[in-house]
Amino acid sequence: MTMRYSLVNGEVLNQITINDRGLLYGDGLFETLLLDNQKLCLWPYHYQRLAEGCRRLGLAIPSESLLLDEIKKVINQAETTRSVIKLLLTRGPGGRGYRASHAGSSATRIIQLFDAEEYDYELTEQGIGARICDTALGKNRKLAGIKHLNRLEQVLARSEWQQKDIREGVMLDSDAYVIEGTMTNIFLVMDNFIVTPELKECGVHGIIRRLLIEKQKLLPFPVQIRPVQKQELYAAHEIFFTNSLIGVWPVQQLENHRYDTVEIGRELGRKVKIWQNDG
Repeated sequence: MTMRYSLVNGEVLNQITINDRGLLYGDGLFETLLLDNQKLCLWPYHYQRLAEGCRRLGLAIPSESLLLDEIKKVINQAETTRSVIKLLLTRGPGGRGYRASHAGSSATRIIQLFDAEEYDYELTEQGIGARICDTALGKNRKLAGIKHLNRLEQVLARSEWQQKDIREGVMLDSDAYVIEGTMTNIFLVMDNFIVTPELKECGVHGIIRRLLIEKQKLLPFPVQIRPVQKQELYAAHEIFFTNSLIGVWPVQQLENHRYDTVEIGRELGRKVKIWQNDG
């Protein structure tokens, strides 16, 4: 994606100080938002997750009105029908060492505008190829669920393959339970349920994951949140990935296993596009 515009603490900038704790220690949070025809999709969900992340890390949460004012400045620079806004909060500049000496002060706000990649939306209909990653997710209940800046596990996992026909990788935890994709949440259609892994010890509480859970009465089957074993991926009728930018990616093939249908994933992908613009 090409970055078109950026603000740092409300100023038109594309750089931060080298002493910023987000750079030095990954001390911060981020949200990735879809901008569709100048509409910011599912903003309340993003802000609520950001606020929860700030509470967990001891960061001062910027007011919603401040963030929206700055985001509107960025939106005005959008030149395409669909764009991506990345919002980052860091603890800001600090001295050497891990101890956060100013936990209660204002966070550094970074807002970036990118052009969206069109293929993300086409694959809702086509389905994708996927693999299982070797890199495992570490467990940490204090960080589970939030979108903190420490993404080295995902970086390593996504670096495991270069094939263009593989779009996503399944990440397991250290006990080999299924958790999520490298940039997505994962769902399995099986036994008249739509199953998604519980994320008590690692993983991210994704925005589309939350949306599907809340709207499960409108889904073909109820959502079940529970531990998912690796072998269940192959026993499932379908599997699909979700996040705020792609919506839903049904999976045609996982490694050497082909799924007979992507029907439910495709149907939910169409619904999510509507719900994103309604929310």
